[in-house]
Amino acid sequence: CDLPPAELLEVSTEALGRIQKSDIFELKAMVRPYKASQRCMEAVALLLQKQGCDWQELKQLLTPELLQQVQAIDTVSDEVLVQLQWYIKHPDCEMDKIKHTTSACVVGLWHWVLAVNAKSLAKHHKARTDHGVRT
Repeated sequence: CDLPPAELLEVSTEALGRIQKSDIFELKAMVRPYKASQRCMEAVALLLQKQGCDWQELKQLLTPELLQQVQAIDTVSDEVLVQLQWYIKHPDCEMDKIKHTTSACVVGLWHWVLAVNAKSLAKHHKARTDHGVRT
């Protein structure tokens, strides 16, 4: 996403705010989600430091408390950030695919994933710059 971290955070906050409990339950009810939905939930699980890439395991994250859990995360460790790049760059996770093939829940969560990624990258870059390391 080409937005600066601050704007991306604002967009993600708005997108998360539009998610209704019914959106979460709709996604949870899917037997075979779109690939974009599954990849998004895998990224969410990674950021929440939860195990599971199997849809049955990922569905366990889809509770009304999920929104509170994701909003509590601001940035992630460098190790998680490196792993997250696989999802950020994955063709299934292009924003057009996310928007057109998934639920409102996934769109909101993907905006949040992008915001956490951007803030974490900015924090990582600042830390490297502060220590005299050029990226």
